[in-house]
Amino acid sequence: MPLINPPLLARITRFLHIHTYPSDEATERIQAKMQQDTKKRQMEDERRAVDVEMERTNRGEARENRKKRPDRGEARGRWGVWGCI
Repeated sequence: MPLINPPLLARITRFLHIHTYPSDEATERIQAKMQQDTKKRQMEDERRAVDVEMERTNRGEARENRKKRPDRGEARGRWGVWGCI
């Protein structure tokens, strides 16, 4: 007498086969999703690179503007929590 009845063994085997070896459609969906993720990652990297470059140029322009400023005496005050410092 078998330890587990054959219909149950067949169901378990089919379940494991389905979940171990995905169908062609599932494989295609997974590959499409991976391609989308790769494209998104590339777009984010490009956007981040552009942002970093813009920040660098902005910093450079701000530095140049600071050098050009003629009056560097009292006009350098900054607004803090309690007013102009």
